[in-house]
Amino acid sequence: MANEQDPTQTATVDYDRPPYVTERLRYFNGEFLSTQDFVDEQGYHIDRQVRHEAQLHVFGILEGLRIAETGDLKGLTISSGSALDDQGNQILFDGGETPFELSVTSFGSGATLLLQALFSEPEDPASSDQTGAATRFSQRPAETFSLAATLAEHAVLLATVKLDGNGSIESISTAGVKYAGLALPGPDGQPVVSLRRGLDENGQADPQLDGSLSITGTLSFGSTNRQMLNLWGSGHGIGVQNDTTYFRSNTDFAWFKGGTHANGTFDPGAGGTARMVIDDGGNLGLGTTTPSARLELKSGGNSASTNALRVTNSGGTSLLQVRDDGNVGIGATTPGARLQVRSSDNAHTTAALVVTRQDETAALTVYSDGSLQMPLDGSSLSFGSHTRQMLNLYGSNYGVGVQSNTSYFRSANNFAWFKGGTHASNQFDPGSGGTAQMVIDSSGNLGLGTTAPGARLELKAANASQSALKVTSSGGKSLLEVKGSASSFLFSVSSGDVATLEFTSNADFRITNTSRGSGGRALVHDSNNVLTINYANDFSGGVKINGPLTVNGLTVNNGLTVTGPVSALGAWSQPAGSLFTVSSSTDRSDIKGPMTSDGFLIVALHCTGDGESARGFVEAFTDANSTPTTRRGRIANHYRENQNTVIQDSTMTIPVRKGDYWKVYTKCTQHKITVDVFWIPLGH
Repeated sequence: MANEQDPTQTATVDYDRPPYVTERLRYFNGEFLSTQDFVDEQGYHIDRQVRHEAQLHVFGILEGLRIAETGDLKGLTISSGSALDDQGNQILFDGGETPFELSVTSFGSGATLLLQALFSEPEDPASSDQTGAATRFSQRPAETFSLAATLAEHAVLLATVKLDGNGSIESISTAGVKYAGLALPGPDGQPVVSLRRGLDENGQADPQLDGSLSITGTLSFGSTNRQMLNLWGSGHGIGVQNDTTYFRSNTDFAWFKGGTHANGTFDPGAGGTARMVIDDGGNLGLGTTTPSARLELKSGGNSASTNALRVTNSGGTSLLQVRDDGNVGIGATTPGARLQVRSSDNAHTTAALVVTRQDETAALTVYSDGSLQMPLDGSSLSFGSHTRQMLNLYGSNYGVGVQSNTSYFRSANNFAWFKGGTHASNQFDPGSGGTAQMVIDSSGNLGLGTTAPGARLELKAANASQSALKVTSSGGKSLLEVKGSASSFLFSVSSGDVATLEFTSNADFRITNTSRGSGGRALVHDSNNVLTINYANDFSGGVKINGPLTVNGLTVNNGLTVTGPVSALGAWSQPAGSLFTVSSSTDRSDIKGPMTSDGFLIVALHCTGDGESARGFVEAFTDANSTPTTRRGRIANHYRENQNTVIQDSTMTIPVRKGDYWKVYTKCTQHKITVDVFWIPLGH
């Protein structure tokens, strides 16, 4: 304050400002002002200025202060400009046409340096009075700008400089550099909301708002295109480009109802609900925050009456809906299956489902009455490569199926193959204009040309002049042909169409050979003997056996000559009669052979009580093995004492070929049985 008592009194001047300047000079006439009074007057205004700057602004570059490297990459140049530090001090540099230059040669190779501006206002020794005291405080660039590894307190960052291995400037980055701006202070003096211009590699960027902002009126962005509301940098926010309003996120999107702001991914906060999300992969989820497909809809309920998806037309009619139980309805409001398509009517001509090719040509059509059409050439219906696949018609008792190595047709009664005609309902009815080509009736009888086969196989010729059966060789030669006519059935077996076997309408049997003219012959032969039966024009009547006929010693040659014993059974080659008798309660096997002639084995089984019941059976085997395994017959008896109605005696006769073995196996299962075995030889 001014010294009003003694204007000549001198005192030490205090240039330091207190934290709060609460006084200012009061001027009056005749007042004597000292040096301290003028210092205090400046201090008052400087305090108000820096307090305004510190509390209503944020630090950073105000203008200018552009950075560039020198031509030899060994130094930096700083252009004129100004900045504001976090204490409210203005940092100014007026370099005129000559930028200030800083050398980097004193720093090691590969160093990363921070170029900074620090408010400094020392006394200027270049200006002094007659006593040698400085008359100015001056901001000089040598004290204002510096390079260091760390940022000094209250300094303003201008650039980050990286040196290469030779100690030259490799790069200059403005990352982290800030422009000054406006601030709204909080209770502790720190800004709760700040607005400043950003800074990118080009030296400028859009303004940035830090802190929370509440707007009770209208926030307008004007009518300029490419307007952005950036949140957490430029990677998140809302924007407008030509005819498009867009939302931008580096990863995920979410729509929350209620709740409080939280920080976790897809966390709607306490009391909130995530209504819709789009995850980092582009999957959209409604009702779920973890969509596993491009679109996943999670139903809001858990009953068949709740839909996860519903599409309606302008009139409110359901076009498509997916229920909570997984059933999908197209046109159906209560789908009763995983997929139900409801047609607009019941007509055969109305398509309920159409699958088309890329060129919109229909490849598969399902009509309202259930008819299926696949009209394109090469269309196929494939069931994959697994067995036990069924195509059921009229329930599971009719249809086509596959089991291991077998394709089969199934019918509860009959099978039929129809040519032409229309679908009909009656059994074996090929429909109007149709023909039954083949049928298999419920008994398993196969009919060709008839729908009522009377045998396991019945072939009906198309007419009297055509064949009912024809078998040809691989070369097309007729091997067997059955022809039908009004007078006869002709069986022909040929290797050049020369021989026929005929049953006439008079029940006559005739064998003819075209090489014999109107006659014929039958040849039955092996490698040693020939039997020839001639008839018709070969000789007059009778039957001629051309060649010797021997029946166990009986030879007929040009008459009847008997040269040996004659018997209806031929000559015995083995003794006839009983071979053995078994009367025992134990099992037994008897084997004989090889037999020197044909014959018959007669086995008799007798179950006698002897005071008790008896039961057993006998099996006979015969073949070329020394221990025969081919069973030819089996008899079994069971006798109960005093009950003669139960079988007591049984016999069986088994033919045995010359050279074969025979075996009789006796099995007694209760008490004792008796078995008699007899041998009757035949021929030699």
